[in-house]
Amino acid sequence: MDLYPSSYQVLHFHDDNGNLLSGGTIYAYEAGTTTPAAMYLSDGTQLGTGVTLNARGEPENGSGASIIIWLDSLIEYKFILQSASGTEWTVDDLVAGITQGVIESTVASADPLLWPTASVNVTDSDHDVDFAAGTIANSTGVALLTLAAMTKRLDAAWASGAGAGGLFSGTIAADTTYYCFVIEKDSDGAFDCGFDTSVTAANIPAGYTRYRQIARFKTNASANIISSSVVSVLPIVTQSQYQDDQDALASSSGSALVGYDNTTSGLSATDVQGAIDELDSEKVPVSTLHLNGGSTTQDPNLATEPHILTTHANTPNAVYFWHIDTQFYSSISSSANCRQIAVQYNGGSQMFVRSRYNSVWTGWYRVLTNNDEGSGNGIDADTVDGIQGSSLWHNGNDAHSNSANGYVKLPNGITFQWGSVTFSGASTSVTFPIAFTSVFRGFASHGNSGTPSGTDEACSASGESTTGMTLYKINSSSRKVNWFAIGRI
Repeated sequence: MDLYPSSYQVLHFHDDNGNLLSGGTIYAYEAGTTTPAAMYLSDGTQLGTGVTLNARGEPENGSGASIIIWLDSLIEYKFILQSASGTEWTVDDLVAGITQGVIESTVASADPLLWPTASVNVTDSDHDVDFAAGTIANSTGVALLTLAAMTKRLDAAWASGAGAGGLFSGTIAADTTYYCFVIEKDSDGAFDCGFDTSVTAANIPAGYTRYRQIARFKTNASANIISSSVVSVLPIVTQSQYQDDQDALASSSGSALVGYDNTTSGLSATDVQGAIDELDSEKVPVSTLHLNGGSTTQDPNLATEPHILTTHANTPNAVYFWHIDTQFYSSISSSANCRQIAVQYNGGSQMFVRSRYNSVWTGWYRVLTNNDEGSGNGIDADTVDGIQGSSLWHNGNDAHSNSANGYVKLPNGITFQWGSVTFSGASTSVTFPIAFTSVFRGFASHGNSGTPSGTDEACSASGESTTGMTLYKINSSSRKVNWFAIGRI
């Protein structure tokens, strides 16, 4: 027998004048008949077909303590509310069945910690998972699944009971996502749990139909559980959903249950369930935002997960693995407008960006960092019009001497040398500051102050070699001669 709560919190009932119905009674019948129907406590204890209201106008357990009335999911109910003086109010028929949102909201209103959870076993953290005791609605929302605490093994085929194998199908695999399920046996209602690679428990053991996913995790390349990847998958039910669900539960026609708030919601159970399903499909557990989704061969062109780690051919360089973050504009799909950032996982720390607009990807564009300085990186920051900086003449790569007898060497080897010498007589030899490998030409000019007096100051250079040359002048007196030479080194 499956029970469900008639409300999220204890109800209190009033008469037409707003007075609490102290000492009143609420009776239950099968819908459309005068056949009494039983009501229950949450533990299955039968309350009978009539429940007394205490001094606060609330259903009580016979000892004055307020209670929530639980109902049989297989019965369609009709209620009659009666005051202590015998005045009666008939409540519209309540259609049997309960939405998943209603059940889970009720569990949540009692204690959010009542949902079952999964965590890695401390003794064998590579293969075993601990399931904590708890209660949650099954996947279709027609029943509650109540699990006792137990441990299941991922590295063994499923068998019933604590400490047994938990894998629904196949053998443990590397780099795989597994989903944790609570399941119920058809024949006797016994509850168990296990793992499947199918998010819908497609491989659930024979003889089990009802299930609910409560967690998921991934294995690494060694087929061991990644502890940080264990994520609980629990319903998110807001306070406003409690109100909407209760209104919808009270009557399929939209009439509010007498004594609730004396108003009508205008919502059907189907309306509420649709809203809950939509919210459930869109929620993302916060902890998953820090984990990589998909496989290590995921095509980034088709990624819908916020983070992936992949070495697919559509990464910037398939030789390496890449962390790729995807942010979408207005919708999440493998063709929606988005941008991606790729950061190298192994072999370096390069970063690339790209975007998709109207289903067309740009190329990957590299983001430059201080590690991209120097030649040989193949990016424009290292060149001027395609010429490497080492081939350009600048004060960081020229050989030179700024002395009176000095030189400067250009990147192409052309070298200029200069100097001066004072001598008497017709000629003298000079030695270059550095030797040329080949010499082109030498020059000379007078170096005296004042204006030259005719041919008296004429001078010339001749006999150039790789190491020096000879200077000549007409005036035999002591004179200063400047010289200049061009060659290659």
